[in-house]
Amino acid sequence: MKKLVFIGFFLFFIHPIFAFWVKDTLILDGWTVEIDQDSLQPLSPDEIDHWAQDFKSLPPTIIWHHAIGGMAGFHSKPYGISSGKELLSSRDPSFRNQGWQTGLSMSTCAMLTNNIGIGLGLNYSEYHYATLSGKSVALAEGQLPYQLNIVNQNAQVIIQQPVGNDLYELDTLISPIQVNRRKVSMLQFPVLLRYVKESRSEIWRFHIGMGVLVQRSVLPDLEFAWVEDELVRINQEKGFSQWRNVPMLMLQVDRAFSSRNSIYLNFNGVWPNLPMRQGLVVTRLPNFWISLGWAWKFNNNPYIRAR
Repeated sequence: MKKLVFIGFFLFFIHPIFAFWVKDTLILDGWTVEIDQDSLQPLSPDEIDHWAQDFKSLPPTIIWHHAIGGMAGFHSKPYGISSGKELLSSRDPSFRNQGWQTGLSMSTCAMLTNNIGIGLGLNYSEYHYATLSGKSVALAEGQLPYQLNIVNQNAQVIIQQPVGNDLYELDTLISPIQVNRRKVSMLQFPVLLRYVKESRSEIWRFHIGMGVLVQRSVLPDLEFAWVEDELVRINQEKGFSQWRNVPMLMLQVDRAFSSRNSIYLNFNGVWPNLPMRQGLVVTRLPNFWISLGWAWKFNNNPYIRAR
């Protein structure tokens, strides 16, 4: 009897070792589970290459910011004469000579990191302002200009006519004046390094950009009137086109109304704002403008939701 008990305890303690050595056999809580051998044959190298063609690596995820909207700029004194001569419009206190810039603005920005991106833009705008023009006043021999006034859209030149020794009589010559509307077409290409920061609520997004503005301006032919020796003079200048590039600063605020769409307000400035010279005439372009419109973002990886 004692031998049977000893043999039973011996088998109880060593049967896990036998179970460990037995191939394809697993004993769980006293139950024996048979494991069938895998019937699949290993793939050959050609078959592995064939199946590998069905698996393609995903492109790197890049967040894109796009925007489109209208733009507007302003300059209080867009028009002048570089030689220091006095413009005819300066004699008319009721004449308004502000210049307004309106157009369309588009931009795109590829985010290289979560906060740093490269932005490109395209703006087309027209810059409108007015000039005063008139007819030159011709004086007869001996006549001298005395005073020039602007009355009822006419230039009234008071002249002195000698009639004797140190004696003069006054006469008035009238030159009609007309308002000429002028348009400068501008094509702009901003290239900016941007820093983008989102609020924790993801409702607000802030952009700061610095770079260069490449701009092409087209000036039309111009006829202008200026004052010299109390007389109205007329001159003409040929139009031309010009390319230039200037440093640029951009600030933008986005207000999101969905995960991808938002409205934006954009402020832009350039410096130095060098004027364009057209003979004697100086045209000062707006050095600040704003843009308002719609902005959206997405990424180039369809399997990852845009941040």
